[in-house]
Amino acid sequence: MSLDYSKWDNLEVSDDSDTEKKQKSQPKKKAPTKDKLKELNKTKQKAAGSSWNASNYHWEEQKLDVWGREQLKSLFDHAKTEDTLEYNNIPIKFNHVFAVEKCE
Repeated sequence: MSLDYSKWDNLEVSDDSDTEKKQKSQPKKKAPTKDKLKELNKTKQKAAGSSWNASNYHWEEQKLDVWGREQLKSLFDHAKTEDTLEYNNIPIKFNHVFAVEKCE
């Protein structure tokens, strides 16, 4: 079976359209004014997360180990519990006071 390539015979393969687009002058961008720069800096400061992660759109790893230790200590340090257990009709009361000595 032979292949027919005649449909490619009249194909125009010129790069003229690309060069015409490149030759057109691009409008130059104006530098932002001082007021505009101040406004941009204020909006950047309002956004949480890093500078590339506007509005905290992507998840970012943050160092929270110090905060976590403080939270655990505040929750469990000097926590008190009371419980009563009955054994042979004798009530036994338990009072527990927790202390956090080391948190790693």
